[in-house]
Parts: sequence; structure tokens; C-alpha cells
Amino acid sequence: MEQGTVDRKVALQAFHNVNFRWADILKPEADGKRYDIPGINSGARIALETRLKQLKADPDGQTALVMPIIGNAGSGKTHLLNGLRELTAREGGFFIPADMTNLKDFHATVNAAALDSLVAKPASGRQPLAALLNNIMIEAGTEPLAPEREGGSVPSIPAPELKNALSAARNGLHRKHRIKFRDAMTALEAVFALASEDMEENYRGRSLLTGEWSPEGTVPARPKGGAAALSGLTWLMSLNGGFTVLAIDQLDAILAKLHEDISNATRLAIVSKLSKELGDFHSATSKTLPVVTLVPEVWGRLEELGIKSSMGRFNNPSFL
Repeated sequence: MEQGTVDRKVALQAFHNVNFRWADILKPEADGKRYDIPGINSGARIALETRLKQLKADPDGQTALVMPIIGNAGSGKTHLLNGLRELTAREGGFFIPADMTNLKDFHATVNAAALDSLVAKPASGRQPLAALLNNIMIEAGTEPLAPEREGGSVPSIPAPELKNALSAARNGLHRKHRIKFRDAMTALEAVFALASEDMEENYRGRSLLTGEWSPEGTVPARPKGGAAALSGLTWLMSLNGGFTVLAIDQLDAILAKLHEDISNATRLAIVSKLSKELGDFHSATSKTLPVVTLVPEVWGRLEELGIKSSMGRFNNPSFL
């Protein structure tokens, strides 16, 4: 090979090994190292910790107002979310990091992030799907189903055992939460399917939460999608003292659309839709702390053009 040239296979392998995804440092399965530096952005950190502990202690399971974290690139927004992830794990909650870098459909992106967070294999701490299954079974008044080992694998449970456990969970939750359980039945079936040792059942579990598979597995159901899928899942996550933190990062992708040569009406429609989708989480989820990081320009656009009723579901922002 001539001097100054690079072997293509070596270069491609090097490129493949580079980790460009911001969310990897937010995922508990990354490598188990502590990335958090408590002294950075202490004011915003205290505000988040206070809201999280208030949420955990709330017996009514009310979702908190959306907490905006405003800062330019490099101000520590993602680092702050990583500290929040560690706190959520210590407090026994579920953390969903939603990366909006390649935003196409807002709710589809969030729902996919929720699924990914459930089946993640952490380097330390509880495996989320195993923890959720056990919370459900305890709430239903029966024995825990999946062992919770530190850094444990995703549950892989034989079909007969899983079928009996699902039946017990349905009966117990129906007795205890007759009204609320009605809207979470599809999410419950999906969660149990994700824990099956059968790969086709795993796929069915994912599909149920995205509305691509009917409960009968034959005729396609009307897609649940959107906030409905997350609604059932966060209600299940709120059982037995649980809660959810939904961290929405990298919304800077919206900037590209706002800078395009578009009409004011189109720009207004984009921002109004975003404010509505963010605000919807307050009414559509259970015992959830929604946190969104934004650059100042996007937050300014939301304040200027966002739907007033939706913006009323936002807390006062923390500026970094």
C-alpha cells in the first residue's frame, strides 16, 4: 500500500467502531461507568431532582408538567440528562431516552425509545423489563415472575409459564384497577410477549405497542400508535410505586425545518404541532416526568408560536 493511502477495509472498520450516537451515554447498558459530574449545572439539577422525588411520592400518579432545559450546544444538556438517568435508576424508576436527531414522526420515535429502554441489558442495576414484570405481578397480588439480578439479561420465559402469569396479572389488575386497566390491556399483553422465549412472540410484543399487529395475530388492528401506546405503558410503569422519566433530547432537528424557505403559515404549523405533541404527554401519560432539552431559538419559537393550551403544560424552563 502506498504511503499516505488508507486501506478501505481498515477505514470502514474504524468508522464503524466510532460511536456517534449521543444517547449511548444515556443508556444504562453502555458500559456501567459513571459519567455524571454533580457540580455541573447544579441549579437545574436540583430542580429536576426535586420534581422527580415529588413525582415518586405522589399517590395519585399524576404526570408532572413538561420540564424544558434550555441551552446552547455544549452547555451540558445531555450531561444533565445522564445524571437524571442515574438518579431515576437509584429511585427505582424507568428512564426512557428519546433521541430526536432523525425526527420523522414524533410519537413513533418516542414509542420506539420506550421499547428499546425496556429490552436494554444494563451493565449494572435492574433489567427494566424484568423490573416491570415484577412490579405488575406484585400489584396484581401474585408472586414476582422474573428474577431481578444486577445487570441481568432480558427475561426469556417459557410460553406455558408466561400464559399463566399473564392471566393472573389480568385478573388481579382488573379487580384492583377496573377502569384504568381497561386502557392498558394491549400494553400489558405486549410487555408479557416481550418476555417470551419465543422470537415471534417478541416481535408481536413490539408490534402491539406500535399498532401493527392485532391482539388475535390475524387481522391488522387499527393502529394505536401515538400517545395511546405510551399511555398504557407508563400506567404499567407506575404500578407498585414505580414512575417514568421521559427524556427528549436533540430537538435541534426542528431548527432545520424552521430555517427552510417556507411560508409563515407552514412555520406556524410546525411549531404548533410540536408544542401540542410535547404538551400531550402531560394528559396522556401516568406518573411521568417529561424533560425536553432545547436550544434557545427553538424554545423562543415555541413561546412565540406554540398553542397556548399546550404551552400551559410546560413548567418554567431551566436555562444553562
